[in-house]
Amino acid sequence: MRTITLLSLLSVVGCSSKESALPFGGTADSTESSSDDTSSSNTGTGDCGDEWTESDGVHIQPGTCLAWSPRSEETMDWYSAVSSEDADRGGCGSDCPDEDSVGHCTIFNSMDGRTDWRIPSKEELKQASYEYPEFDNVEGRLWSRDTGSGSTGNAWTVDLSRAGAWMEMAKDDEGNRVRCVSGG
Repeated sequence: MRTITLLSLLSVVGCSSKESALPFGGTADSTESSSDDTSSSNTGTGDCGDEWTESDGVHIQPGTCLAWSPRSEETMDWYSAVSSEDADRGGCGSDCPDEDSVGHCTIFNSMDGRTDWRIPSKEELKQASYEYPEFDNVEGRLWSRDTGSGSTGNAWTVDLSRAGAWMEMAKDDEGNRVRCVSGG
């Protein structure tokens, strides 16, 4: 009886977080909940269905109903990707872009009738990666708006094709792409 009770307790405690270190300050996990202020707390399918949908290049995420833009054709640094508002929301600290920075997402401001396109948070990108997005060109690191935890000169990136994999990159690294989100 003790063995069964102990095993039951271990399975409850042990499943709360499965995280392992990745090179360059990143981590990978298979269970992490979103605590981001722009993430939807909706854990059901909402009114956007239970599968990814696409219309005119905009992909709608099941559950959260976030709209995702096409991936940027070119890679860019974080300063080119984020607007000053996105950077502030991401805690840019002492390493923010210019106050008048409009960021990459402004190019989508009329796409699908939406005007609230922005850089996603690290949590939004991570959640999308767990739901195996059905995007074209899903591979590769994408900038989040969030400044890294180790240095204000870094920002978080997420690869949607590798669920649970993210890492900090130098904000001036020009090798990452962007997908913008609307909603949330």
